[in-house]
Amino acid sequence: MDMILLIASAMLLAVDFLIAGLYQKGEGHSPEKVLRFNFFIGLFSVIIFFFINGCKVEWTLYSGILALIMTSIAILYTLIGFRILAAGNTAYYSFFLMTGGMTVPYIWGLFFLNEKFSWLRLAGLLLIIGSALVIYADKKRLSPKIMGLCAAIFLLNGFVSVISKEHAISEQAVSSSAYVILTAMVKVVVCGSLLFVFEKKKKQKSSKMKPKSLLLLAFSALVSGLSYLLQLNGAASLPATVVYPIVTGGSIVFTAAAGWIFLKEKPTKQLLLGVLICFAGTCLFL
Repeated sequence: MDMILLIASAMLLAVDFLIAGLYQKGEGHSPEKVLRFNFFIGLFSVIIFFFINGCKVEWTLYSGILALIMTSIAILYTLIGFRILAAGNTAYYSFFLMTGGMTVPYIWGLFFLNEKFSWLRLAGLLLIIGSALVIYADKKRLSPKIMGLCAAIFLLNGFVSVISKEHAISEQAVSSSAYVILTAMVKVVVCGSLLFVFEKKKKQKSSKMKPKSLLLLAFSALVSGLSYLLQLNGAASLPATVVYPIVTGGSIVFTAAAGWIFLKEKPTKQLLLGVLICFAGTCLFL
């Protein structure tokens, strides 16, 4: 059952990446637009998951600190990710984001959580690194600047996954659904504060967000929140060396397919080969 839930989480992540691509195409990728993206997703997430959590908010200092750190990192990689979406495509963004979200917690689990070492999983990790090298060879699509941004989101999302895992196994932590609410509340406060500063510095008011974009963000809040909730539940009962590879491999494949079908982003041969190698490496983690 846990495996099925993780696959469902990967599918929901692919939908969320698709929504981010649609939003970026409609609204642009300026810092202000990205902050609005995060602000409204946070706001909708608070409302939706407040009711899912039985109309209650749980709190511990430990969860609050981790929520602040994790959300700040997530906002940063979203700012960077929108630049990739504008210059590259959805599949590249999801590939580096998710492989980082798997590789970093895998190494963390081995060294700091005493999780079991496996030669097959090591081979899988090497395959994933190899798949990244294949994608690096796609020089027509990826400039050195974009590759640097890809490396940044690789590391940043890796640390987000580490924080999620540490929270999931801690006795000081709130429940998974309550943690989704906490991270969303932090996102609203941080992004709202930054948007306020932007408004003060600008001489004219920002244009209003399109109704279509607001509907997309409301749907994204539900989808991303449910996906993260499933990941947290999986991380509480399964090792990080299993949870994040499953979510990573599935989301990369599902996102590449979604970008091709819905955003008309025709994949290159290098990208397809890289995705296939990554998926093969992911299977070795199971």
